[in-house]
Amino acid sequence: MDRLDMAGIMVLADGKNREQIQKHFHTLEQKVLKWSDQNICLNMFYGEQTKWDYATSTLFFVLPSDLDSWRDADTSTHQFRLYFLCDNRKEDFTFSRMPQYVHLFDHPGYNLLDPQIFLEEYGDYALRVLQMLKNGCPIAIYEIPPIDSGKILWRCDPAITSSHFTKETFALLVDKAITHIQGLSLPKWTMNPWLTRNQSAAIKDFLDVKEDENTEGNLHRHIDSDQRVSWKCEWHKQQHIEPKPLATLQEFVRNHGGDLNMQQTTLTAVLRSSSVADQFRTLLKGTQQIFNLNLRLDLRPTREYLRDLILDLAQSKAVILDIDGVTLETHPLGYVDYALNLFADNVVPKSDLKLITLINYPRPQERCLHLGKFSLRTTISTSRPARSWVELRSELEKFGDMVSLARTGIDCNNAAEMLRSLLKKHGYPLATVVTIHESGWNTVFKPEEGGVIEVYSKDAACPLGVHFSGSLRKVTVELGDLNFDPDFFHLAQTNKALQELNVSYGGSNLLYYIESIVKMWHDSSSPFTLTLIDRMGDSRGRVVAQMTIRGRGSDGSGSTLNVDRVDSMHSTQKGAPIPPNVHFSKYDSDHIFSPLSDFSASILDKATEQHPSVLNLLSLDTSQLSSDGLAAASKILGRSDLEHLNIVCTPFNSDLSGSMEQVLDSVQSNALKSLVLSGSNIDGWIKLWPSNDTPKLIHLGIRGTGSAQQELSHESVLVVHQMVYASPLVDLKFENVELQHKRDWELIVGGLDPKSLKTFGLCERSRAQFDSSPEAVVLFNEKFPGKPNRQAAENKAPAVKIKKDQEPSKVTTTKDTDQEPNKVSASKDGVAQQQKPKQSEPSCWRRLFCCWCDRVKKEKKEKKEKK
Repeated sequence: MDRLDMAGIMVLADGKNREQIQKHFHTLEQKVLKWSDQNICLNMFYGEQTKWDYATSTLFFVLPSDLDSWRDADTSTHQFRLYFLCDNRKEDFTFSRMPQYVHLFDHPGYNLLDPQIFLEEYGDYALRVLQMLKNGCPIAIYEIPPIDSGKILWRCDPAITSSHFTKETFALLVDKAITHIQGLSLPKWTMNPWLTRNQSAAIKDFLDVKEDENTEGNLHRHIDSDQRVSWKCEWHKQQHIEPKPLATLQEFVRNHGGDLNMQQTTLTAVLRSSSVADQFRTLLKGTQQIFNLNLRLDLRPTREYLRDLILDLAQSKAVILDIDGVTLETHPLGYVDYALNLFADNVVPKSDLKLITLINYPRPQERCLHLGKFSLRTTISTSRPARSWVELRSELEKFGDMVSLARTGIDCNNAAEMLRSLLKKHGYPLATVVTIHESGWNTVFKPEEGGVIEVYSKDAACPLGVHFSGSLRKVTVELGDLNFDPDFFHLAQTNKALQELNVSYGGSNLLYYIESIVKMWHDSSSPFTLTLIDRMGDSRGRVVAQMTIRGRGSDGSGSTLNVDRVDSMHSTQKGAPIPPNVHFSKYDSDHIFSPLSDFSASILDKATEQHPSVLNLLSLDTSQLSSDGLAAASKILGRSDLEHLNIVCTPFNSDLSGSMEQVLDSVQSNALKSLVLSGSNIDGWIKLWPSNDTPKLIHLGIRGTGSAQQELSHESVLVVHQMVYASPLVDLKFENVELQHKRDWELIVGGLDPKSLKTFGLCERSRAQFDSSPEAVVLFNEKFPGKPNRQAAENKAPAVKIKKDQEPSKVTTTKDTDQEPNKVSASKDGVAQQQKPKQSEPSCWRRLFCCWCDRVKKEKKEKKEKK
């Protein structure tokens, strides 16, 4: 363009001449500089420093301490002082009308002990702050006024700060500081220029301060509703305070052995009763102020009360909460069950609190820290770790990511090594126990014992690397059903020193879990404790069974665990191997619903041997039992005071009839209240029932299964009659059952007690057969006449009637039980009258029954003599 100008030729570019183009470039250059300044501001104010807590204001700058001795060419004359700025944001609402921008506070600043080292560490950051001071920084939430406006020195007294701090000289000091820092080295421009909390705290080490001198530049900590911590001057701090509620809280704190420090925004108090604690919560909420809280509870809080207290205090937007006085009453089961029970709700609920510390918890002289999903349990030392809990939390999150991504034992061990390093860095002993609380799993690390020692896994959701770390001592699994995949066996193979396996199950099949797990660790080389925990309904967290299992491998007599055993886990073959040594330290299950195998029968035999009379309800299914299993079942029934027995009447080999008879003979009939006979071979089982030991039942049910209607022989009916006659039955039901001889219904009805019976249920075919037996119907109508008339009702006679149930297949007999009933009969005129029961001669069915009993006793006596 110069040559064209010399030739007298005018050149235009995009319609602009030379001067216009130069002006345009200059404008663009200024815009670039402006955008660069704005980027500096955005990076400084929207970075990591907005997190939770800083030891000092993150806005500080350094200026020459003595202009008179300063020589630009001689760096040895360059001495600096550090000044903190009031970190005030633009506020939408305040209780005053003060200017809302960053400014210098009335403080003389601090001489730097070693400026050279300080600027090597913080020079890049300090340079950015100086550039913001020089050019100003107006953004959405912050305003740093430019030097030439003079606002940066708002309310600064030169006698306190510096004689050089005037509108005219301040810019010169800033320029000299910028020139000096830029001359040290090229600026290390990074996208993440902010300070860590530790770097902020370390600034104090460079300050030349006298003993007990304030190191925050007389600024006050302020916590806003977003839990962001900033440091403000006293004036800007006061704009957020209502004096009257605050004065009331201060008086309360003083009266309860505490202290309220407004500069540090800390509050300590002793709460000696729940009413005092409730009053404190109300006053704290009324101030609308946010404090870091340190509370001593002398009220022995319950678990529920403590959770509510923490949640209530969290609503105040506090960042840190320390509580002393949490006792073991918070865990009603005590420390031992607390230590193994990870299914009950955590005592510390999820909240916005960033750090919760429970002192002297879970045991005296221990401290439990909760940082988000991490908890640290350690001993109480005389001094707290010096480093920042914010950095600790950040590093724990990186450690947690390593654990979550672990796929092998090596990955998990590398994470454990990282944990050991960060605990040492932050001043915690290696004995510290660290727990990761995830939604599907918890993992407990104890570096002193080699890394991960405990895992709680919901539906086996834990990373495989944790399972296969090789250092597991305790595994806690919350399962709806066991998954028999090779991973479960690798868990046992890899972790040779496994000591505890806790299974929280939902359902009623306790023996299924015990049998499966005992088989799984049958050849394990080391003994371990198995604990079964019921998580259903109100039983959530109740320990149902706890046992010590010693596999064959523990005494050197067995082989190592074989993954090929997976396919044999569901084997139902009779004569399965019996566990060599299972000792029950606790057994508290009063019901068994699952079918018995030889293996599970032997386990239940051991449980009832060590804890007799616990079993109350049993579903007896012997279809998978051999003679050994039947012998174990006999022992179980002999030790148990069963009240409810459901016998699954399956076909059986004739060579086992003696063992079956022995099983039934072992039933403690004096305790039995309910008996249900169901299945496809009811007649065969009833014939085996011992005639000399008749239970007194309240409920008797006979329920056939299968497509075909089952028939009861006359011999079986006599046994049923004996039960009915000897029992104050309230409920008697026949389903899918007929009698070989319909006249035998007279035997059934004859044994019924009209004083107790409420329900007599018959299926459709049974009812039809019953109706076709005139003798049975007449007898039933005599014992249970129709609905009484008004006169009988006024005399409070029992209301006994036969009626159809809503289901057409049932006939139900009901009666009123307000009074002891007398027998009711119908007179010739059809009016029901009360009369006392007659003493009559034994009827034919009664004589027949007695003859049958004599014959059965004679046959049993002959069998015993032959044996």
